[in-house]
Amino acid sequence: MTDDELTQEEVLAPAGAFPVASAKMLLSAAHFPAWAFPDSGYVNSREFWVKIVEQVAGGVMPDGREQILAGARRVYPWSTTILEPPSARTPAVAPGRTAALRVPVIGASPLDPDLPQVRADREAHAIEKAALPDRVAVRVVLGTEATDRRQVALFGPDVVHFVCHGTAGGLVFNDTRGESDYVAAARVAELPGGADAT
Repeated sequence: MTDDELTQEEVLAPAGAFPVASAKMLLSAAHFPAWAFPDSGYVNSREFWVKIVEQVAGGVMPDGREQILAGARRVYPWSTTILEPPSARTPAVAPGRTAALRVPVIGASPLDPDLPQVRADREAHAIEKAALPDRVAVRVVLGTEATDRRQVALFGPDVVHFVCHGTAGGLVFNDTRGESDYVAAARVAELPGGADAT
């Protein structure tokens, strides 16, 4: 297996989550060349993805494995089956060293004329740049809905960093329409795994 070849585990989940039509949109967004899409030789999404894996392993696009997995995780950030790209995985801890601090950056900036836009992307970018990979593992989730906080447990966070508006009594997340969803501080404080909020 080459460094850019998707493993069987890495391809099975996208094959189930992205049928051929949506797979082509995902791959286009990841800069997979249009000329390399298979025209035939497949009867289902799994066979389509097998052909994509062959193309990526053959070097059809730079950093193909990384780009495809990153794109799939952007669509399904809390998926337990779609693996993170290799660069986002927490490295193994050497003997005598402590594990990296796990910090999800949760951003929300709902469509609300009374609230200025929150640039969670910029803050998240600054945190990612400052974080040493062997010391801090960062996961960025933007456009967060209040219900997403239940899924934070999948990352097993040590600290949760919120980038959003707040009130005296809570935080402002997105609802399913992208509008404001005010959540009481008491509910926000019930973070899974005993993580600290910042």
